[in-house]
Amino acid sequence: MLTRNLLLGVNFETGESDGYLANPYRSARYVGPDGLCTEAQVYPGTRTGNAGSAQLKYYLPWHAALDGSYRIYHDTWESWPIR
Repeated sequence: MLTRNLLLGVNFETGESDGYLANPYRSARYVGPDGLCTEAQVYPGTRTGNAGSAQLKYYLPWHAALDGSYRIYHDTWESWPIR
């Protein structure tokens, strides 16, 4: 609570996934020297994600409010190559 009519909320969340994260039914198709080939996709064993957000709310005198928010997310699972 910044003032009587102005509220600020800040949140941060982190999460980690570990283990078998790939889809066993998904494969990549490509044209190789022997014709059409398929191969399983390669995924990392661990994924860590971080999310942060901020929300600002201002209450107006005629039973209304202005609300603004911002959220950002980043994880360690970027675009992995298909082998």
